Amino acid sequence: MITIRSRTADGRLAIREWQSETEIRTYWERESASLQTELIQLVVQDGLVLYSGLDPAQLFLGGPLWWKDLIHWFSPVVETNAREPDRKELFGARAIRASDFTLSEDAAEWVENHDGDESYWLYRLTPQGNVEEALGTYALASDPGSRINILIMVRAGYDQLSRNLLINFYWDSGKMERYVRALSPEEQRVFLAMVQDYEVARLTRSLRSNMTGGDEQK
Repeated sequence: MITIRSRTADGRLAIREWQSETEIRTYWERESASLQTELIQLVVQDGLVLYSGLDPAQLFLGGPLWWKDLIHWFSPVVETNAREPDRKELFGARAIRASDFTLSEDAAEWVENHDGDESYWLYRLTPQGNVEEALGTYALASDPGSRINILIMVRAGYDQLSRNLLINFYWDSGKMERYVRALSPEEQRVFLAMVQDYEVARLTRSLRSNMTGGDEQK
């Protein structure tokens, strides 16, 4: 179930629900002319808040969101990484699970773009056990001289993430190869929930540190 709450140009509140992403795309194709001026306030999919713009004080505020931007979230087309078009694609043999990765306290890095592209958070994922089957990295990871770096890009409001994991392999010889592993909608929800939990914990640590005069680690 997908629920979208929006505010029309004349101030009316609109709440709509769909059973699938296909239904949303069909609705957009039919009603796009009238939806152009609606400001999105809340997007919830299967109980997970993907976007909330109801309260400026909320942690996951993503800024103004319009229907024309929102509809791209439910597009079936797998995005490519325009910044790095030379990345090769990997295919996992199973779905990624929440237990496959964790985020360490220093996992997040803010990437500021000054060339017109959107700035974003970059999170470094720490594998928990053997994740080669999920990532599709069997042959690569079997090389004892290799190291792996697994990254995911997240929108500034913690409300949308990239449809691809970015995977970098480094060898002792200095060689590096770059790959992407496309994420299914369910895998995206797994990582989005992980990032949101991480940010809640980080904010909690920061608030506690401020209350105790900075004695606790942020």
